[in-house]
Amino acid sequence: MTRATQKGQVWACWADSYHTWLFTCEMSLPLSRERGAPVLLVDQYDEAGELKDSGTWVSDQEGKWRRSSG
Repeated sequence: MTRATQKGQVWACWADSYHTWLFTCEMSLPLSRERGAPVLLVDQYDEAGELKDSGTWVSDQEGKWRRSSG
């Protein structure tokens, strides 16, 4: 989380009795300009701090976030 903050990213973490989910996000200004809509780069980490998933999310015209296919 310290590394994410130092890189200008934001983070959020959720946990239950069995799992922990950590997400880091940052706004991509180049992709946002290209697509004409806000674009987030999102990484998901497991309990051991290993990167499990990474993706690009775009805000649609209704303000809902959707994972981008490309």
